[in-house]
Amino acid sequence: MVPSRLIAFPAALAAALTFFVAAAEPHQAQQVVALEYPSSSGIRYRCNLSEYDFPPAPSAASSAAAALVETVSLVLASLSSSTYTHFSSMSYEHGIYRTDCSCLISYILNAAPASQPGSLALYFEDVPKDDSPTVAPPMPRAGQYVGFFQTLLRQRQAHSRWKAVASVLDIQRGDLIGWSIPSRGSPSDTGHIVVAMTSSQPSDVMQSSYPSVWLQVFDASQSRHEDDTRCDSRSCHPGLGTGSILLFYDPVDGSPVAFKFHAQATFRDYPIAMARLL
Repeated sequence: MVPSRLIAFPAALAAALTFFVAAAEPHQAQQVVALEYPSSSGIRYRCNLSEYDFPPAPSAASSAAAALVETVSLVLASLSSSTYTHFSSMSYEHGIYRTDCSCLISYILNAAPASQPGSLALYFEDVPKDDSPTVAPPMPRAGQYVGFFQTLLRQRQAHSRWKAVASVLDIQRGDLIGWSIPSRGSPSDTGHIVVAMTSSQPSDVMQSSYPSVWLQVFDASQSRHEDDTRCDSRSCHPGLGTGSILLFYDPVDGSPVAFKFHAQATFRDYPIAMARLL
């Protein structure tokens, strides 16, 4: 018999939301209670890393990017249930990931304390935080990650932990790629961020005279990707997984100009920026 487990969260300004995750034995379920701010609080994004349990620290990886990919692999191996939300709750122990793209990246970077060998926490500390009243506690959203990557590219100076990636043809496994969404008067969605799980691969898809590459990525998403692990023969389910996206680039210098979530998706020419952990 698999016991019910409770993940507890602070009760202030919160209302309980209960959902079930399939347990190891048939017809049994683990009950998980997450707490979300009511709409009257004004909070629209919640990612509190102090409430989550994490995967073990990466082993003696050859680089920070390799440590990031190792942590991603541990999360994927643990996955039992996931959905997409801006009010995150995550548990490596139970394989439960209710989150969005930016909180997921912050979670991956904080898998080990800064004092521990192999930790990526200092990389997270480098990224500016959104401290607006709608975000609790202050955390980087996709827009902050993208803005940080854009600053790395503009400054073109050495950073002790980060390097801008200027060309999509130079993307390597473990790089971070993000785009910001032009303001639509709503703070609910600032953009998207993914982890490259492969280097960029040739594609024969062109649009508006721009060539493209395929890139397998890890993310939390509501949008279907090509060859998406969140999809079965009947439908796709928002949440955590891997799939391939198309990145379109300037044929002169390789700089990113647009993306598609899959081959038939909308061509979106949002500002795109990329970075590598050193």
